Amino acid sequence: MFGTDGVRGRVGEVLNAELAVSIGRAGTAALPVDRPRVLIIRDSRESGPMLEAALAAGISEAGGDVLLGGILPTPAAALLSRQYGFDMAAAVSASHNPYWDNGIKLFGGDGGKLDDETEAGVEALIQDPPPVADRPGSITELRAAESDYLRALETAFRLELNGLKVVLDCANGSTFRVAGEIFNRLGADVELMANEPDGRNINLECGSTDVGPLSRRVAESEATIGFAFDGDGDRVMAVDGDGNVHDGDQLISLIATHRSKQNTWAAASR
Repeated sequence: MFGTDGVRGRVGEVLNAELAVSIGRAGTAALPVDRPRVLIIRDSRESGPMLEAALAAGISEAGGDVLLGGILPTPAAALLSRQYGFDMAAAVSASHNPYWDNGIKLFGGDGGKLDDETEAGVEALIQDPPPVADRPGSITELRAAESDYLRALETAFRLELNGLKVVLDCANGSTFRVAGEIFNRLGADVELMANEPDGRNINLECGSTDVGPLSRRVAESEATIGFAFDGDGDRVMAVDGDGNVHDGDQLISLIATHRSKQNTWAAASR
């Protein structure tokens, strides 16, 4: 059931409200605490609110307290899990897939994705559901989730991008608010593309799966660089000032070289 990156498929066929309830209930029951605290975030797909509600219902039924973080990039689930001390986090997203797909990714309290053994345990509990908790958990909105995520990014990078002209393609997805905001806070002059999600235009002729529009925009403008995210913000492609595209392997190489020169590679790996 759990693929490389959680449960994912066409909504109504592979992934529906019933399965989302089961995943929430089983994931919570698998945690070694009596009343776990679980964060849920999602991307901008039209099925997101429905699956978010179903997942939250399953978590609550198993006795977990749910905090709803709203639309945020998937990496926020890992970051906020560590910051708040959540026992589990879930991202409702199908990443770079079209709007009619969706998915559920589960993260442990350490911010890492669940290991194979834990996922197997969750799958077993989906097939053989645990009893309902004596007292259902609460479901509340975590209103500070976006601001805390932005503050954590600002603290982590400590960059000065004053005057740098940047174009950001947000794929009409989960970065449509936070991407521009963090670059603005770091001093960049930001132009946004594909930042008006309507539930169905996520990843549609934009973002990291279609870098052409960003490449043309950067080449025709005075921008120094451009970045294209995917629908849930855990994938990025870069475009230089001439419109040339640089993929993830090149970006990782640049980061590794920089970390090595700064002697910060070991700290980053941890």
